[in-house]
Amino acid sequence: MKILFDHQTFTLQKFGGISKYFIELLNQFNLTGDKCNVAVLYSDNIYLNKKAYYNFIVLILKNHFKGRNKIINFLNITFNKYKLIQSDFDVFHPTYYDPYFLRYCKKPFVITVHDLIHEKYLIHLNSQKFLADKRELLEKASRIIAISNTTKSDIVSIYKIDETKIDVIHHGVNESFNNIKTRHLNLPKRYVLFMGQRNEYKNFNFFIKALKSVLDDDNELHLVCSGIPFNKKEIELIEDLGLTIKVHHFDASEIQLPSLYANSVCFVFPSIYEGFGMPILEAFATKTPCLLSDTPCFREIAADAALFFKLDDFDDFKEQISKILYYKSIKEILVNKGTERLSEFSWQRTKALTLESYKKAISSYEK
Repeated sequence: MKILFDHQTFTLQKFGGISKYFIELLNQFNLTGDKCNVAVLYSDNIYLNKKAYYNFIVLILKNHFKGRNKIINFLNITFNKYKLIQSDFDVFHPTYYDPYFLRYCKKPFVITVHDLIHEKYLIHLNSQKFLADKRELLEKASRIIAISNTTKSDIVSIYKIDETKIDVIHHGVNESFNNIKTRHLNLPKRYVLFMGQRNEYKNFNFFIKALKSVLDDDNELHLVCSGIPFNKKEIELIEDLGLTIKVHHFDASEIQLPSLYANSVCFVFPSIYEGFGMPILEAFATKTPCLLSDTPCFREIAADAALFFKLDDFDDFKEQISKILYYKSIKEILVNKGTERLSEFSWQRTKALTLESYKKAISSYEK
């Protein structure tokens, strides 16, 4: 099968979950001999640029200047239109929600929906066109891939899409997390780990306030956050809570990530909403016990292999995290269950189910 992926996520993201998802898919398709093309001329994406064996051109505009991103986007869109007009593929898989391709694509297309965060939590005037574009693609796509049953339910509820058009296909975990080489990261000996962005729906403010009493009671315990550096408001919050010497930011590389998980005493994911939760699988793979907010998506992914706390309940948060921090038997049970649960997820499985979705798209399009 010939599959064409477009440029969008690789133009928009230097790194992040969506581009990582597509790179993992590309890895799997290339391993099994399926012919994949990514219509990208220019990209700063850190995952994409390392994959020189893919059948596409990746050039880097090394010098940053005003208007650079607009030029890159224009060039990539132009290249995508050329590839679409050539029509040398069986199925098209756009990597985000710009409908620029609709007038040029004469083959079936499949769209992946990662979450509905914009619809639920980021509604504002500037998002109206984005949501209208997304709706148009969902309605016109031959198949829709939802990365969790929670996401599928949200698509049906918000966009009124026929649920039989939607395939639920979970993520996997990168193989680098299965072969950990412990690295010294110059971090405190005992730390709780927080991963990723700290937007409002990530619930970071509640989390750090809830963790304060635990940190105050345990002189050796620290908090390590990986992702973008703290902003001014976050630094002020940390200072106001008296946690300056207890809270650390660590910009982990891809190579360091497995050790960052493995060296922690606990991984906490306090989000109000997520479409999946790839860090949960990464924690399972590194035998790191997890404390998660009690949301439908996290229950779906982790099942009974994690502890859960009630959203915005300070007392319950402290009770649950204390079980992991101070009861060795509970920690061991969670690690064992995490390993068992992880066997349900793999990129090989993701690829196989995605291929089935493509076949359905082609079949329905031909009818």
